[in-house]
Amino acid sequence: MASKITCHCGRTGLTLQNGTSLLKFQCGCEDCRQALQFAHSKGGIKPKPLPVLCYMVSDIVDVHGLSSMRSYKLRNSGVSRRICCTHCYSTLAVDHPAYNDNVFLMFPEHCETNCDVSASLSAYIGMADYDETIGPLPTENKPVFPSLRFTQELE
Repeated sequence: MASKITCHCGRTGLTLQNGTSLLKFQCGCEDCRQALQFAHSKGGIKPKPLPVLCYMVSDIVDVHGLSSMRSYKLRNSGVSRRICCTHCYSTLAVDHPAYNDNVFLMFPEHCETNCDVSASLSAYIGMADYDETIGPLPTENKPVFPSLRFTQELE
């Protein structure tokens, strides 16, 4: 069976050769929060304070509904590009230049997917600007990375 990531309304989608996530994180960064809140304001799913994200191999073999997809940056100075459906504002993928076209990020709660995203949580990332006023603090005994500024965090 093909591994697919589709929007909630079914107009857009990606088919992957390998649909198994490489890593799973929960992200507390302001950019993820703001981007998912923007999508929600347009009709997308309401985000959780610490959304789950999965890294997928960039082996896209088919794109469905390209005319209904929009690529955008959260702000002009941003580097990540988010791919959303222009009808339901599902977030299908996020790309960053540092990924070197090897992987992309996916929010499994903000799209429909039959990809294997059952990997155990690897870490909490982007936690520098996250506190209990935003949402619950991390509870699993996993590494917590504040910034991803340092080589050790990126590795």
